Amino acid sequence: MRHRLIQGYATVDVDLVCAGVNEEIAPSIDILEPLVPAEDDTNA
Repeated sequence: MRHRLIQGYATVDVDLVCAGVNEEIAPSIDILEPLVPAEDDTNA
């Protein structure tokens, strides 16, 4: 998919890209988010 985005951006199927993001990346965020420590604003 990366090759198509870079080399063929004029013909990219946006719906296909959105589906890929929703099916592959979104679930990963749900899994990884609890592992990331909360931001500590007191050190700013």
